[in-house]
Amino acid sequence: MPVRDSQCVYHRHIRCTTTTVLEGELRVWEQLDGGGEVVKVKSVGSCSRDGENEVHMEGSGDDDAIIVFAMRTDGEVIYEPFNDDLTLRRAITVKDFHRD
Repeated sequence: MPVRDSQCVYHRHIRCTTTTVLEGELRVWEQLDGGGEVVKVKSVGSCSRDGENEVHMEGSGDDDAIIVFAMRTDGEVIYEPFNDDLTLRRAITVKDFHRD
């Protein structure tokens, strides 16, 4: 389903994640040491492989976006979403995906 002008919560991937932008754009907000954030914009056709354990938030731009995410793990935990104060909310595991 295409999404527009939306974003997820801050989180981190446990292992590398590959993203491919099929339509629209992907915006990535990264926390800076000492506070603040930087926003990176990935346009249509971009394919990137991002590092693990980076605290960030992803979202779309002003237009509809279709993004493919490929996530991997060596264990059970795939990614960890954070609360607004950047404390760990919970771990998302392979079993969570099996339930869906």
